[in-house]
Amino acid sequence: MQLGGFPAYLQTERKELLSDLAVDVLYRDILVRNGLRDELSLKNLMTFLMGNVGNLITGNKLTQTIRVKSAKTVLD
Repeated sequence: MQLGGFPAYLQTERKELLSDLAVDVLYRDILVRNGLRDELSLKNLMTFLMGNVGNLITGNKLTQTIRVKSAKTVLD
């Protein structure tokens, strides 16, 4: 539980495996499946959320952070 649950990383301890996994999730599981076009905003959102795990966050705060016009867009 302290090291996470990604077997390839646990076997090799190569940190680039974790970043590759994050990129795969971002592109394949989120961008492509949902037909999103604003890749930069999604990257900014992912980085912000990963850095603020456990903090309360509002839609309005996210719009300011990732520079998107509508809180509804961010929440959707």
